[in-house]
Amino acid sequence: MPTKTRSRVAVLTTSDIHGFIQPNSYTEDGSSNLGFARTASLIEKERSIWGDHMLYVDNGDNLQGSPLA
Repeated sequence: MPTKTRSRVAVLTTSDIHGFIQPNSYTEDGSSNLGFARTASLIEKERSIWGDHMLYVDNGDNLQGSPLA
């Protein structure tokens, strides 16, 4: 009989990135907490903790909302 094992998995999701690539506001002068650059840093941090036991899912909405999009 196979042995049952349990694993923990982290699921990270993003939504409404709106074309923000860099962590700054395109419409206001200054930095923001938005964007793919910031998201990539957070994902790398979590991946260093969880390794292969992490799933990242982007829920879309990248093509509107900023002048870049």
